[in-house]
Amino acid sequence: KLLILDEPTSGLDPDSRRRFRTLLEERRKAGTTILLSSHALVDFEETADRITFLREGRIVACGTIDALRKASALPVHIRVKAGPDAQAALTKAVDGLAEIHPVNGQSVELVCPPDRHIAILRRVGALEAIETVEVRPAHLENIYAFYRNGGDRDGSKRK
Repeated sequence: KLLILDEPTSGLDPDSRRRFRTLLEERRKAGTTILLSSHALVDFEETADRITFLREGRIVACGTIDALRKASALPVHIRVKAGPDAQAALTKAVDGLAEIHPVNGQSVELVCPPDRHIAILRRVGALEAIETVEVRPAHLENIYAFYRNGGDRDGSKRK
């Protein structure tokens, strides 16, 4: 069984998109292969088994989202909410491992290569007065942009 859908969530409200994803999951569990073509990448980031990116009619990347994240090596963003007293200790703990960006006086955004985020999380976890930690790997839209631009981290086209 094969189900081919083009832009299936266009015009759907959030509740309808959620119900649609549930229906697709039921079809998948029943053995149906589902091929989706969509620009609404966020709708399928959590559910797609494999993703293929096309540029000028050619496949430029194909794989699981984890494999595509690894291949693109796009940065991981770590937002740490910490009191003002803890921010200095946090900055010292991750110095040299990540870019550090203060956010709204209550949080710090750490931007690092994907191979450093575990080391950073260990250092952050050892600090006191940390309220929350949110890890955001590259989203599917970031990965798409990476391949759309030729697969170069600086955004320039490959020759």
